[in-house]
Amino acid sequence: MNRIFTVIIILLSLCLLIPGVTQPILSISGSIDKSELAQAGMGEMLKTSANFEVGFYYFSAYCLFSLFSGYLVHRQEKITKNDPSLAAINIR
Repeated sequence: MNRIFTVIIILLSLCLLIPGVTQPILSISGSIDKSELAQAGMGEMLKTSANFEVGFYYFSAYCLFSLFSGYLVHRQEKITKNDPSLAAINIR
C-alpha cells in the first residue's frame, strides 16, 4: 500500500513538472512617465513590478511532491532494513 502511494506521489510530481517548465514563471514590467524623464534621475523614473506566474506555482508543487516522495522512499528503505521479521529477505 505504501509503495503504491509513493509511486502515485512520484507520478503526480512529474505531471506537475511539465507545466512548471513550459509555463511562464515570472513576469516583470516597467513603466517610465515621460514628464518625469527630464526631471528625475534614472533610478527614480523607472517603476517596475514583478509577479509570479502559473509556472512558478506548478514548479513549486513539483518540488514539494518530489521531496515528499523522496522522503517516503527513504523511509520505506529504513523500515525494511531494520525490521527483524524481514531478516530472511536479503534487501540491500
